[in-house]
Amino acid sequence: KIARGDSLAAIARYMRATGKLNVDSPVEILAAIEAYTKAVAARPDFGPAYALRAEIRRLQIEYCVEAGRPTDADLTRAVEDFRQAVVCTPDYYDAQLGLAWAQGRLRRRDEVDFDRSKAAYEEELSAITDVLNKVPDYAPAHWKRGATRYSFGGFKQGRGMDPEPDWKLAEVDLERALKISPQYKEPILSLFALHQQSANYVSGAPG
Repeated sequence: KIARGDSLAAIARYMRATGKLNVDSPVEILAAIEAYTKAVAARPDFGPAYALRAEIRRLQIEYCVEAGRPTDADLTRAVEDFRQAVVCTPDYYDAQLGLAWAQGRLRRRDEVDFDRSKAAYEEELSAITDVLNKVPDYAPAHWKRGATRYSFGGFKQGRGMDPEPDWKLAEVDLERALKISPQYKEPILSLFALHQQSANYVSGAPG
């Protein structure tokens, strides 16, 4: 079943590991987007095609330095693809998580406006929690919420606020993701980064 299958992140990781996608290459990113665009044209009602095109856009935004700083248009296209995936396949939970991420990034933009960015983080966390209310043991949702809480704490730390309450909640989510799926790579990496940054914060060392 799609909702409980491999996460989009896992699919993208497989593509990278097998050499099917080099996220550092704008040419390969655009070729992958074009391939999923053809899939969407052939099957306009097939939600996974929209979701995978959106996931490629996410990789472009987060990892492809050569593509330049993501624009509102880049994020809007990701939002539209994730949203269409949800419309076509309502129980596609990875697409719901992707939509929460894309909307959050678009609303926060460069995180200069504190109130707007804070509200965007809170809305993203609420959307992820909605997914967890439907599937409480879905490890990718616990990872996403933990990673978002970790980022939210870092955002607060950068503005002279205490990040520890958010980081403690993040740790609970990340550990829950690992309890459900012990070999899940993403929460392991997120926990390592969280513990390192938390230790630096407590000791007064640069983050």
